[in-house]
Amino acid sequence: MKAQYADLDKARVKLAITHLETVLVFKDINANEKFSSAVYLEGDDATFIKAAKDAWPSPFPIISSAWNEASQDKTVPFAYFQRLRVAIDEHADQLTCTKPDLDSLANQYDVERKAVLDGLEKKSKDELERQRVEAERNGKKLLIEPDIIPRFEQQFKITDMYSLRKKYRETMIDAATPCTKKLSEFMKKLPLEFGVDPV
Repeated sequence: MKAQYADLDKARVKLAITHLETVLVFKDINANEKFSSAVYLEGDDATFIKAAKDAWPSPFPIISSAWNEASQDKTVPFAYFQRLRVAIDEHADQLTCTKPDLDSLANQYDVERKAVLDGLEKKSKDELERQRVEAERNGKKLLIEPDIIPRFEQQFKITDMYSLRKKYRETMIDAATPCTKKLSEFMKKLPLEFGVDPV
């Protein structure tokens, strides 16, 4: 009889973990989509960094939200979900992720953005001069249209701002990646704490 009770207990724990993991998958996807949407906001200013700060994927709140929803399931007694909650709380430090100083990152971005924008005219004139010298070297004369500098400025602005935003987006994504991995690492270990096979 004890063996049957132990088997039933393990089956219920495994079912509770399965419910938690199922809900967690959706919560994690939603959190990552929210973060990704923030990181890829359009515009030249630092709004995307500030939005990413609010949408930063924090493992403990994500799994807590998943637990709140999963524990409403009536097919498994609540006591089993309560045991999972204890395990989650005991490992809160492993489910915590330090967010980088995104205010500082936004300020740094603004400084670099200003440098890019302030340097457009000089960069455009330098490019025009480079083309003029190249034309003379080939025995030709460069025809200069009146709107050439504004066109160069626009082209450089598009490419340089794209590169700048890409650099900062990659910085934030690289910093968030360990945060998103913590949930899957925890869920791999959770069944072992209860002596059940991984889900």
